Amino acid sequence: MTMTDFWWLTPEQANKYVYVELVHHQPLTDEDDAPHQSFNNPCFAGIQNISKWCNKYQNTNVYRSLKIWPNNSKGEALLGPFVVDIDNSKNLDNALTVTRNAVSWLIKCYNLKESDIRLFFTGHKGFNIEILPSALGLAGTPSGQDNKADSIRKAVIKALQQSKNVSGGYSVGYENGRVVYRDLNTGKYVAKRDTANRVSNSVSAEGTIIDPPHEYTRLHNSINEWIEHGVKKARRKIGLTLSELNSLPLKEIVDRSIV
Repeated sequence: MTMTDFWWLTPEQANKYVYVELVHHQPLTDEDDAPHQSFNNPCFAGIQNISKWCNKYQNTNVYRSLKIWPNNSKGEALLGPFVVDIDNSKNLDNALTVTRNAVSWLIKCYNLKESDIRLFFTGHKGFNIEILPSALGLAGTPSGQDNKADSIRKAVIKALQQSKNVSGGYSVGYENGRVVYRDLNTGKYVAKRDTANRVSNSVSAEGTIIDPPHEYTRLHNSINEWIEHGVKKARRKIGLTLSELNSLPLKEIVDRSIV
């Protein structure tokens, strides 16, 4: 697990940045809007101890912070990798199609190599695209990296919206435990009432969205457990090659993730 979660680190960075924040939550229903509000038992730990910590929670609904630190006093942090989180709670096949389109656009726009990318089925509602920060020119302070990453993510959203003849709108996110809305073009806050008749971060007519960035990302190969219509369900977050993403039918991808 540890190696794949930190595949994006250079050897020098891997020697320096060795601490990460870990969080966990109980199974959620699809009606729970902000999973991070349910995180509990945060733990600031050395990367080498992640597997031991995950075992405590049966490797289920476990996450790490996107920031990692060089020491246990939380010095200057490093942010990575760049993540595009694609979800559709009702049409997973469309989420797969959107993921394929997003990867194709990113490769063409940023001249990416296959080694710059890691791809994952999250086990439940969608897919994660992870990209080597240096391949996108993401460097500097965490806030600087955040700003540029947000710009790239908005560019992906706009490109996908334009391909569906959709334009403008707002993004939905979570800050300090509350839902917030930001104009996609200016980044400024907008009131909920002002979002009427505007398009959000939906990138297809079938309801697939690109989630706003989160502080945490689900650990690779961990179990995604949720409650659907009162029944507990679980699948594993699994990696996919670029060829598998583009060629495998959804059923085979889902079958691979069954716990």
